[in-house]
Amino acid sequence: MSFNNLDGEIPTYLRANPPKSFVGNKGLCGHVKGFPSCSQRRRLAPSFILSVTIFLPLTLVLAFTIFGFILLLKSKSENPKLVTRAATNGDVLSVRNYDGKILYEDLIDATEDFPIKYCIVDKTFNLPNIY
Repeated sequence: MSFNNLDGEIPTYLRANPPKSFVGNKGLCGHVKGFPSCSQRRRLAPSFILSVTIFLPLTLVLAFTIFGFILLLKSKSENPKLVTRAATNGDVLSVRNYDGKILYEDLIDATEDFPIKYCIVDKTFNLPNIY
């Protein structure tokens, strides 16, 4: 197993082998005489840890702030103009104000008298109009 550019921890079942059988593999670690402990090898530099704990949250906050600002600007620029129609006949959903003729007239006004251009059924099959 020597001189194979192996990397990582030496498995427990291979630890009984003599240390010279692992020579030439600079990336190995473990509980074998002549090799560093894997816990020592994996330690990160304090400057790296500090930079990650400070700059990563700051970067995320900045990114979310910019994203929110862009969404805010986009929503203001695309603010749709809602056309509201005044209720001419009072509360349409109230049972006390129910008048079938007025409700029918409101329905015709809202649907533009069901023009044929909105019909989705082909007349070749003799089906009723479906809008």
